[in-house]
Amino acid sequence: MRVSIFHLLSAALVGVLVACEATAAAPVRGRATGLCPSGEARFWRDQALTVRLAGQLQMHQPLRRERIEVQVRGGVVLLSGSVSSPRQQRAAAQLAARVEGVRCVQNFMRVGPPRSR
Repeated sequence: MRVSIFHLLSAALVGVLVACEATAAAPVRGRATGLCPSGEARFWRDQALTVRLAGQLQMHQPLRRERIEVQVRGGVVLLSGSVSSPRQQRAAAQLAARVEGVRCVQNFMRVGPPRSR
């Protein structure tokens, strides 16, 4: 997983835009589960969550070499890709669930070597 300067600057801009948006409801803390409620997709908020979570996964030393893909829709995080052990799989899901704004996490990561394309 690579995070370029462009992505980091984009994340900062999106973060500022999201921070400026007034919301009436308090954010719901996420939890790792396979069954998630449907959410209203808000493009910019989802983009900010995607960039924030991808950055946190990249900065978390045990997950740095893992091939984890992140998608967010309506605050629902979809983790896919491959990790080297069940421990890394759990760590990624738990890290994602702790990110503010995440409603829930769907974990579709495989344990084992990455599939060739």
